[in-house]
Amino acid sequence: MKPVLMVWTETLGWMLLHAVWQVALISGGAAVLLAAMRNRHPRQRYALALTALLACWLMPVATVLSGWGVPQVLSMDAWTAMGSPLAAVAEPGWMKSLRAAMPVLVCGWLAGVLLMGSRVALGLWWLRRLIRQSSALQGELSAYVGTQLQKLGERRAVRVLAHPQVTAMLTTGLIKPVILVPASLLTGMDLPSLQALLAHEAAHISRWDYFFLMLQQGVQTCLFFHPGVWWLCRQIDRERELIADDIARQLTGDGRQLALALQQLDQWQLHTHQQGLAAHGGDLLSRIRRLVRPEQQRLRWRTLAPALVSVLLALAGGGLWSPAVAERGTEPAPLERVLPEPSGATLAAFQQKIYVDTHSSHALVMDEASGRVLLEKAADTVVPMASISKLMTAMLVLDSGAALDEQLSAEAADLRDPNVLPLKMKAGMSLRRADWLALMLIPSSNQAANVLARHFPGGEAAFYAAAKRKMQALGMQTMQFVSPSGVDEANAASARDIARLLQAAASYPEIRRLSTMPELTLNLHGKSQRFWHSNQLVGDTDWQMSVTKTGYSRKAGRCLTMLTNLNGRRVLIVLMHAASPEQRTEDARQILQQLRQATPSANTSPPLANRTMQRPAS
Repeated sequence: MKPVLMVWTETLGWMLLHAVWQVALISGGAAVLLAAMRNRHPRQRYALALTALLACWLMPVATVLSGWGVPQVLSMDAWTAMGSPLAAVAEPGWMKSLRAAMPVLVCGWLAGVLLMGSRVALGLWWLRRLIRQSSALQGELSAYVGTQLQKLGERRAVRVLAHPQVTAMLTTGLIKPVILVPASLLTGMDLPSLQALLAHEAAHISRWDYFFLMLQQGVQTCLFFHPGVWWLCRQIDRERELIADDIARQLTGDGRQLALALQQLDQWQLHTHQQGLAAHGGDLLSRIRRLVRPEQQRLRWRTLAPALVSVLLALAGGGLWSPAVAERGTEPAPLERVLPEPSGATLAAFQQKIYVDTHSSHALVMDEASGRVLLEKAADTVVPMASISKLMTAMLVLDSGAALDEQLSAEAADLRDPNVLPLKMKAGMSLRRADWLALMLIPSSNQAANVLARHFPGGEAAFYAAAKRKMQALGMQTMQFVSPSGVDEANAASARDIARLLQAAASYPEIRRLSTMPELTLNLHGKSQRFWHSNQLVGDTDWQMSVTKTGYSRKAGRCLTMLTNLNGRRVLIVLMHAASPEQRTEDARQILQQLRQATPSANTSPPLANRTMQRPAS
């Protein structure tokens, strides 16, 4: 099972990747609509831009939480979590690389959020400091603000403060609003102009614009990396100031006076970021022109540039949620089983491919009775199968009808294959055919396989001819068999053909008996020697195995195949190309766990760790 931190990292990573194209799409659509609404009231444009900004935040979150936007890359402990087992395909290389980069992506995003959040926090701290150092204005200006707020139906108490370090009139505070006035304005601007600017700030307070400003900055902090968000924020700022201008004009009855006040305020333009609503916000020149001489706005084609960018990013981003099949060169594409048409809540799940993230590069899990594939991952790719080849050798030996009690001697040529056993074989050593068969299937002796093939009735030529006929009879389309032990990398097959091999081997009582014996004891050179099974799961009471075989080579990696009985359900499991015995075993255990959940039994067993036999892994 994936650690919680890893799951959250991938979830955040996919949310950020989706945000790239989704925010572009939303901001581009907003650009088109805003251009079409260029002569509408600013309130309508403001509502559209603010809605688009909130959608930029909500859509990636909803996409990931719904599961629609996250490619179904499941670990073995989650592949049945969607209800009915689904066929799966190999995880594409580009997706694996992208997931590997998720921690870096998420850490970079968190660092950016921290910096942006610090910027906002420092701004708020600076404002609080200014408010504490400011002096309250009494008299006509304070009374004027109260009067205008009453006209607007605002009941909150508003303080009007003056501070020498403030260079623009601005409003801050949510529950207890404050209007900060530059002290220099009190002597450098006439009273009607000051009143017009205060009416503008009163409009911001009555509309709770400070709340929406904080909301806007929260979205901007989370999506700081996207230019579409910054563009939307500029549009919101612009429309917010135009709305406040209209309200101030209604309050004062004179738009020209507000325009004059804005022109006078231009010399006090603020050069640092403010955490408040400044009267000089937005495009000041266009605001003055609009107040003095309103006119119809012409369409500017450059305003549609975000729409073009959004189309390009949406096309590129489509690959993130429309799962792609991994490129395999000339190898056959994975076979995807056609399942019954689902209905209801599971419909969306069936419309997606399921990518399986296992340690094993190739996997197949199949219900033997129905032939239904419960899990497959690159199951049709032909790969080296190493010692799993010995199942074919065992079947051929038993098919030949040769006496199992016959003594077979080893020759020097038989001993050339690497020997992983703690057994020093010498040319001329003689054992019964049954003993050689046991050495081949239990500790997986390569030398034993060579001895059996050389002593095959009719010789090795007859052995390989029989192998060819057997593969044809079993309908194996991909299997290549040139070595009885599998040490030759040319011995290869797909996971699907190995499942056929496993199913055929299960019909041999001797193979079933030997392949599921935890250990073997033989009298060699006058000394009793013990050999453990190459599959450390044999002997574990969790598994009711009928047949099993492991395999290993440099190119094949760690392989495992077994037929197991789970609550009366016989399941074929093939795992190919894991990096280590531990990874191979972990995949098998996770499959067992999920099959047990999918097929509950009245008899529950103690934890695996209490029953696993401890012995050397091979």
